[in-house]
Amino acid sequence: MFCIEFLMKVDSEIPLSPIGSSAWQALLAKAPRQSKAQFKAWLTRLIAQLDALLSEQLSEVIQHPQFQQLEASWTGIESLTEVQVSQRRVKIKLLDASWQVVASDLNHSFDLKHSGLYQKLYANEFDTAGGVPFGLVMVDHKISADYNPDQEWDDLFTLQLLSELGEMAFCPMVLGVDELFFGDDPRRQLHDRARIDRILSSRDFVSWQLLRGRSSSRFLHLVMPEFLMRQPYQHCPAGFLFNQEQREHCALWGNSGYLVLSNVMREFDRISWFGFLRSYDDTGNYGAVVPNSGSLRTKVDLFAEDDGFWAAQGFMPLTSLYLSDQKGFF
Repeated sequence: MFCIEFLMKVDSEIPLSPIGSSAWQALLAKAPRQSKAQFKAWLTRLIAQLDALLSEQLSEVIQHPQFQQLEASWTGIESLTEVQVSQRRVKIKLLDASWQVVASDLNHSFDLKHSGLYQKLYANEFDTAGGVPFGLVMVDHKISADYNPDQEWDDLFTLQLLSELGEMAFCPMVLGVDELFFGDDPRRQLHDRARIDRILSSRDFVSWQLLRGRSSSRFLHLVMPEFLMRQPYQHCPAGFLFNQEQREHCALWGNSGYLVLSNVMREFDRISWFGFLRSYDDTGNYGAVVPNSGSLRTKVDLFAEDDGFWAAQGFMPLTSLYLSDQKGFF
């Protein structure tokens, strides 16, 4: 529910005041002295001003980071349900739990086998006769290397526990990477391989280095960068004409892990195996290429020639092929 007080000056004869009964009374009093065309033009201008004010207020809501995360998650889940695969061969299960809940569950457990997530992923499925083991788990969270005072647990240590759980359940874990993971200028830094190597080898990333040294880290797939899920709204009918500013932060960016999942689902439905998951051809109908990737936009355009470097650093990049509109996980 929105509580709105509109304040505007409709013309020189109607004073600046909230649009309430007095404003409408002034409007009605003035109407007989105006021609039909003048009155219609005044109403049109008033409606446009109302639309602009409503757009500004609604933008404040949907551009809040928490709302954007919620919208991106549901948009990603919707995209998975629209992948053309057999529903008997591929099943999607949703666990409604925040990162804080997952981190608390893993960190509070004396042993991972006592955690609720272990029971759901391993004991109830893989370790139970007739159970249906999970083939892949995506955690829609962007991993940060910095300490967040708003969170009780460190991301990298929780990531270590998650990798150990994945190793126990033979289930890869897919997560996102915070755009400031490497610093405050990702567009420039992500193309400087020497600098990225120095950053990840520095003393500030000791926890990362310890994580990479564990055998369980093979079950982690940290996908980057984010991709564009939708452009800012323009002329959207929402009971009024809703318009957002045409700026990057007004658009909706999502976790590229959803694209990984869609590729895996298609490949499993096609041949029941993943041997060609990194293969591709000009059609882009299977394997590494994301379908219809010609229109796909990422926050930072990474190149397929750097795939080996990023893989060696422990990441799964969404990259573009040289002289091609194709993007994928090569």
